[in-house]
Amino acid sequence: MQFIGVIHLSDFVDFEAICDDENPSSSGRKHVGFISDDFKKSLYYPPSPNTSMVRIEVVLNVSSNWISNLPFTDASCVANQLIIVDFSHNRLENLGAELHVLPSVRQLSLSHNRLSSTEKDSLLKCPLLQQLELNNNFLEDIQSLPGEIDLSHNRLTEVPIAIARLFKLKKIDLSHNKIKKLPQFVFNKISHLHNIDLNHNELSSVSPYVFSDCAHLNSLNLSHNHISQLFHDSLTKCPQLKRIDLSDNRLASLADALAQASAVRRLDVSRNHLELLQWSELPPRLEHLIADSNIITLLGAALKSKVRTVSLRGNRIEQLSADQIPDTIETLDLTANRIQHVAPATFASKTAMRSLDLRDNHLTELSEESVVADGVHSIDVSLHGNPLRCSCEFHWIKKPEVVKRKVNIVGMSETLCVHPVNGKVIALDAVDTKDLLCNYSQVCEPECVCCQFGNCDCKAVCPAGCACFRDALFETNVVRCENLTGSEMKVFTPAAVPISATHVYLSGLSLPILRSHSFLGRPRLEVLHINASGIRGIQPKAFNTLPKLKLLDLSDNAIVRLSGDEFHKSAAISHLFLNGNRLQTIERGLIDKLPALTTAAGRRGICTVSLAP
Repeated sequence: MQFIGVIHLSDFVDFEAICDDENPSSSGRKHVGFISDDFKKSLYYPPSPNTSMVRIEVVLNVSSNWISNLPFTDASCVANQLIIVDFSHNRLENLGAELHVLPSVRQLSLSHNRLSSTEKDSLLKCPLLQQLELNNNFLEDIQSLPGEIDLSHNRLTEVPIAIARLFKLKKIDLSHNKIKKLPQFVFNKISHLHNIDLNHNELSSVSPYVFSDCAHLNSLNLSHNHISQLFHDSLTKCPQLKRIDLSDNRLASLADALAQASAVRRLDVSRNHLELLQWSELPPRLEHLIADSNIITLLGAALKSKVRTVSLRGNRIEQLSADQIPDTIETLDLTANRIQHVAPATFASKTAMRSLDLRDNHLTELSEESVVADGVHSIDVSLHGNPLRCSCEFHWIKKPEVVKRKVNIVGMSETLCVHPVNGKVIALDAVDTKDLLCNYSQVCEPECVCCQFGNCDCKAVCPAGCACFRDALFETNVVRCENLTGSEMKVFTPAAVPISATHVYLSGLSLPILRSHSFLGRPRLEVLHINASGIRGIQPKAFNTLPKLKLLDLSDNAIVRLSGDEFHKSAAISHLFLNGNRLQTIERGLIDKLPALTTAAGRRGICTVSLAP
């Protein structure tokens, strides 16, 4: 036979005698300031033969009141059958002999009171106690303790030595205290201890043998302390220790203390002072590493590391190479670093790689060879927030076989690049292949046979003082020569423009006369601008053999006359801009030489004339 009883405080409290301490006339919420005699008497009962086969289980909850003393005084009290007792959020100041009448209690909550001390061995009078909550009090010392313990948010300056006698203790919470030093050979005496929480204390180091030989320790939280050193042998022989949290400390190096924590799978060392991440200093079986917001500038060799997920957000890493990343890596978060370069084949051997986060770095370009891995899965790459150029190195994002099977750029519509020629900002999902350009000083197309010579059909040399760009497939070649200096103009001629140029922009130069054959034999030239360069005259056949030229802009010069003889074998021109000149005569021969001309901008730009072929 079994009876489960729950004591309700409202049956015994004299609410007529209760009022607000600070305002007796208050009509607001009532609080229990003392326990009535009826309630105290109800806790006592005479022994009876009829109850010898009855097991009584009782829950007592008098939390959130103003009780200042425990109502237990007599050993014959029915309270000796209480299993769960909750006196949290009251005004208890001392913990003494009253507990001797709670021999059956398993869970005792005394949190959020005003306790400053406990009477010696008082808690040992509760031999079955498994869970004790003493958090948010004013405790500075504990004489004896039972099973699971929460001592957080107190004023403890050291770990109570009494815990060494709690052989069945599984979890102890000592967080938010003022503990400055940890005792040696105490935690390892608690053979069943699984979890230790010491976050938000004042620890400056972890000495040898503090946590060593803790056979069942699974989780250790040392975050938010002042730890600057982990001593050798502080974490040895902990075969079940899987998690360590050392975040928000002052560690400048990990030395070899963590390398001895052979079972650890998850480690958090965020917000410390680490400058160099040496993979060899980490636990040998580590799988998950969080090292955010340090000052890490360099990653060491990762030849033996087995780490699978790594977060290094908010550090100062500037470059990546293959030997710095474990081959077992699956997820790598490098958000908000200073990465400018990712070496080719960095992830080639990372066959399990799934996700690479490079947001908010200093990357201007990223080649296909830098991110493609040999695994069967595609890699999700995040690049948002980098100062990306619309570079030819990005040509692979337009290759369907790469995007679908190897690399997936996450958030392409929000990832922007700047056009290297006109400065236009373009989303990666909207950029055209011809806008993905790399600058060059000289470049040879694949299988070019004249590389050892000067300009030729397959070799391009950028004129001094100019800026030149080409796409990955050598189908687009842009040359910009603007406002050249005196010394640069002495060596510049239009003939110096690469033969393979497709778009040429000349502006702010000194070219009073365009001589015959100035642009002879530019078979790929499609767009030619010569603006504000002081052109007064153009000799016959200055634009000679330009079969693909469609747009010619000669605006803002000093041209007086065009006859048509200036053009030879350049019949594809459809747009001619002459505004901003001093034209007096345009002869009919111009129309004959440019049969495809459909649009011409006239004198001073005041009109636009459409001409039929």
